[in-house]
Amino acid sequence: LYFDRDYLRRKLSISQLPVIYPFELSNLKTGHGVTIENERQLRDAVFKVGSLLQDIQDYCGLENRVDARIRFPRGYIRTAQAHRRDLPALPKPSLRQNIGYALMTCDLYRWLATRTDLSATVLEMIIKEGVCLLGSICESLMIRPHTRGLGRRNGSFATRAERLVELGVITDDVRSELQWLWSIRVREHFVDYDQPEWDVYTRDDYNRAYRAFISLRDGLSNHFGRE
Repeated sequence: LYFDRDYLRRKLSISQLPVIYPFELSNLKTGHGVTIENERQLRDAVFKVGSLLQDIQDYCGLENRVDARIRFPRGYIRTAQAHRRDLPALPKPSLRQNIGYALMTCDLYRWLATRTDLSATVLEMIIKEGVCLLGSICESLMIRPHTRGLGRRNGSFATRAERLVELGVITDDVRSELQWLWSIRVREHFVDYDQPEWDVYTRDDYNRAYRAFISLRDGLSNHFGRE
C-alpha cells in the first residue's frame, strides 16, 4: 500500500504534507511519528490536527465514509477491567461488567469536554449526559439486596443515601452531593423537566459529579470490600 503525496494533497487540501514511504505506514497508523517535547510543539500539533480534521470534514461533509474515520487517541479511555478494579463488591457479576463499560463512556464524555473546543449547547449536553450516567452508576452501586434499607423495594435514591449515612458508609456532605447528582439525573426524563436546558451545565458540574461518585465508590469499598 502506497500513499501518493499529490493525491492526498488534492483530497485533503493539505499544503505541506510530508512524503510518506511504505515503511512509514506504521507511524501513520499509530500517530507515533512525532513526539511532542515542549509547549510550542504542543500548540503546533493542536493547530495542525484541528486543521486536518476540518479539511476532512469539508471534503466529506455528512457522508458516512469508512475511509474518513480517524484513529481515536489511545491512553485516555481506560479499559473496563481497569475501572472494575476500583469498584466495591457488587451483588452480581453482570452489574460489575456493565458499570465498567459505563465508566469507559464517561471517559469519552470527559475527553470531548476537555480535549475539544465544543461550546454552548452541544458542550452542555455532553456534560449533562456524563453527569446523568454517573448518577445512574451511583444508583446501581447503592442498591444492596442483602443489606437492610438498601434493596430495590426500600424506597428512593434519597432514602438509600440516608441509610448509607446511618451505616457510616458516607458522610452527610457526600449524601448532599449525591442528592444534587440525582437531581440532574432525573432530567433525563424530558417530559418531567419544564425548564429550557440552556446555559445550565458547566465542566465544573461534571467534576462535581465525578467527585460524588468517587466518594460513594470508596465509601462502599471500605464498608463492603472489593472483589
